[in-house]
Amino acid sequence: CELVQVMLAGGAGNLQSLLSTDVVFSTAEVIDGSPPEAATEDSLVVVGVQFTGTLTGETLLALTLDEARAIVRLMTAGMDVAEEDLLGELGLSAIGEAMNQLMAGFSRSLGERIDRVVQIGPPEIEVVEHGSDRLKFDDQHTGFSFTATIGHDPLGALYWVMDTSFVVELLELANESAEAAPSDPGQATSGDGPAVVGLGTLADLELTAVVELGRATLPIRTLLGMDQGSVIRLGRTVDEPADLYVNGTLAAKGDIVLVDGKLGLRVREVLTVKEGGI
Repeated sequence: CELVQVMLAGGAGNLQSLLSTDVVFSTAEVIDGSPPEAATEDSLVVVGVQFTGTLTGETLLALTLDEARAIVRLMTAGMDVAEEDLLGELGLSAIGEAMNQLMAGFSRSLGERIDRVVQIGPPEIEVVEHGSDRLKFDDQHTGFSFTATIGHDPLGALYWVMDTSFVVELLELANESAEAAPSDPGQATSGDGPAVVGLGTLADLELTAVVELGRATLPIRTLLGMDQGSVIRLGRTVDEPADLYVNGTLAAKGDIVLVDGKLGLRVREVLTVKEGGI
């Protein structure tokens, strides 16, 4: 369960930032044999996420209706949401955003662990009735269970089910990454002993670069009310430089320019490692 714990830690961090309260996940346990009673007899909110690119396969995260309502209450704090509406359109949108942040944390932490870029699709949410076979616990699927504490409120068990082929592929990539890692950081071994890795060795490594114009924090009611022509105000003036993130790290600032009919960035400032760059 080591890789699962790595992913849970990353997800907890993202969820904690979203909910502005402490989020702690317990140690995950493999579901061996018969599925837990609650996973088959209670109605559940099931979130399906498709991994693409380096890893391919579907994972399902399931939580009971009570746990889903607890998360929606935190997400909609300050809003007048009736109890019967907690799992309505607004509630499921809130759950979707929470699960999106959770899975983004999972994929980021996993990518760092296996030294690969891990991509996920948008979460697909559904409420399944008791007795549904949406969650499969058989030879083709591997299940895990864990509990969550959000703030001071412990939730019940959550269930995470993955295609067994996905788990096998995941373990193979983790082993490859471990075998490729040098025993001494910053050095690589050869027949003649340790040698420092030069930048030329990494010159062809591709990194993801993202230019950010600005950010905004929006209440869920604003998102639900968006329509064609809606305007979202970003927290940045037109004179301020845009930020360049490389693999999620702020690397430079610059001005938006037009290059051969396409947008580009003219770098105004390159940040050093000390300032938070690459």
